[in-house]
Amino acid sequence: MEAGKWWIKVTVIGLVSLFLVVLAVLNLRSAYALKNAAEFLMTFFSLSLLLMIGLVGLIHVTLQIYAYLKRREQ
Repeated sequence: MEAGKWWIKVTVIGLVSLFLVVLAVLNLRSAYALKNAAEFLMTFFSLSLLLMIGLVGLIHVTLQIYAYLKRREQ
């Protein structure tokens, strides 16, 4: 039962992280169309932070699954 909860947790973290990455990339592309420099800078840096948070979540999930499969192999 613990393995099932672990997989659910890892899957949720992965899906939320993937959503954040896609959202950040799509909005960053549209940020380049902004005419006001201050709005562009605020949007760019906030979405860059969102992108980094999403990427860290995806890296976390990848490393967790790798460690799980490595333990299971032994």
